[in-house]
Parts: sequence; C-alpha cells; structure tokens
Amino acid sequence: MRSRHPELYRIAKLLRPLVEAGLLFVWIIYLVGVLRNQNYDGNLTFDLFLARVGSPIASHATTYLIFLSVFPIAYLMLRSIIPAFLIEVLAFDIHEGLWQIPYYIAWHSVIDWHVWLLENAPDTVATLVTVAALILVYHFPARFFVFVTATWGCFLSVWLVLGFPVTVLSKLPNGQIVPSIYNTVPWVNQIEFLGWLYFATVLLICLRHFATRDPNRVRVSRAIAQVG
Repeated sequence: MRSRHPELYRIAKLLRPLVEAGLLFVWIIYLVGVLRNQNYDGNLTFDLFLARVGSPIASHATTYLIFLSVFPIAYLMLRSIIPAFLIEVLAFDIHEGLWQIPYYIAWHSVIDWHVWLLENAPDTVATLVTVAALILVYHFPARFFVFVTATWGCFLSVWLVLGFPVTVLSKLPNGQIVPSIYNTVPWVNQIEFLGWLYFATVLLICLRHFATRDPNRVRVSRAIAQVG
C-alpha cells in the first residue's frame, strides 16, 4: 500500500488515530449507556440475569456486557482498534440479522413488507459493508463468516424448536398487537444468556484461529499491520 499508493497511505496514517479514538469513544459511551439504562432494583441476581422479566424494555446487563466484551478481546488479538470494532459490529449484525427471519415469519400477517424492508435495509447495508471491509481490507477468509453465522444459526434453530419466543410482540385474543413482557420465565432468560455466551466464545475462538493460527494468518496479520 505504501509503494503503490503513497498518497492514500499518508491520508490513512493521518486519519487512523482519529478513527480509532472515535470508535473507542463510541464503545465507552455505549457501555455507559447500557449500564445506566438497566432495570435495576437492588437485587444483584435480578439486575444481572433476570431483568428481562421486569418490563417490556428491561434487559439483563450480562447479555450486553458479553456483547460489549467482544471489542476489547478482539483488540488484544488483532492489535488494532478498527478491525476489532468491525468484529463487534459483525457480532451484532449476525445476532440481529438472523433473528429477523423468524420474526418476519411470525409477524408477516401484521407487518407491512414495504415497511419491513425499509426498516431492515440499513442493517443489511451495514452488514455487507462490515463483511466487505474485513474481507477486502483485512483479508479475513470467507469461511470465518460462514462458520460464525452458522454458529448463531444453530442456537437460533434450537431456540425455535423448543418453542421459545422470537419477538417482543404479543397477539391478544381479539387480534390486537401489543408489546409483551419479554421472556417472562426466568430460566428462558438464562438460556438466552448462555446463547450469547456461546456465540461470543465461538466467535472469539474462530477469530483467534483465522487471525493467528490459520494458514492465511500471515496474510491477515500483514493486512492489519499495513492498514494499521
């Protein structure tokens, strides 16, 4: 990159610390926001694990903390903030993206498909940009994305087979659609928590394998070093 495009290299070198500082700021602000907006009631067990039973918008903090921990751990593996941040974005994209499939199947009769496509289009574009950046810029192999996507797909399939909820909407007897109290059964919350832990663990194991142990690791490492 230096020899072929010296101007681009100088621009990238100038912008890199600004972009990294911005991404770190975004992560810290999101972390603070998550911790402040939980449905705390002074009970540690409830606050960490069972808060989803408190109201339609409540969430247990550990699920978010597992998601947010992907970024610093990925940074320690890759030694570069930008690809590490992209890995966390990818985790969120896969998690939310695959959930949209059963969600639409469950609610296609009450959700206008034009609105559905419009609402999900930005997420789809963000996912494609994230994957393209990791493949084209940092040379992550395509099988990395296939494997981590299949990992969450397996969990989601088991979740659906067991009959667990796929949405925060509920149908009343008269057909009215209203927000529901998400996952009112405590042990269902624990399964979702374990699902996030499982997905984050597999994602990081795959990241370590493909970025540091895979035969292409030299290519990945060189790409990160050159861009970084």
